[in-house]
Amino acid sequence: MKKKVLIVDDDKEFCEEVADALRYEGYNVETSYDGLDAAEKIDEADYDAVVLDLKLPGLSGTDLLKEIKENKKDLHVIVCSSQTDVIDNFKENSCDDDDECKILGTAHHVMSKPISISSLLAAIRKATNGHRKSK
Repeated sequence: MKKKVLIVDDDKEFCEEVADALRYEGYNVETSYDGLDAAEKIDEADYDAVVLDLKLPGLSGTDLLKEIKENKKDLHVIVCSSQTDVIDNFKENSCDDDDECKILGTAHHVMSKPISISSLLAAIRKATNGHRKSK
């Protein structure tokens, strides 16, 4: 059975580039360009992984990540964002108590844009291998 991945980013070109690469690798891929639409899709379907940007219209990526971790704890999330201040604080382990970078600790992998597709594919492969969905 094909692994199912949702790509959530308001950059449609990025979504399509990643989707094409994943489809070539044999994944079943869906895309979403805003947080509210993505939340509905995640609620209605079982995904093996989500590629998530932090800056989204409708519902922010950090708020969506919080929802995912509250409602679908086993869903692997790979954060890919150009919000380098948040990513750098996370990687340097210098998040404040009220800082949005703290929620990144619940992600499977955190990457700064621009990213290489091969690095992202490797992170998705790692996230989806052996992933078992909880009912």
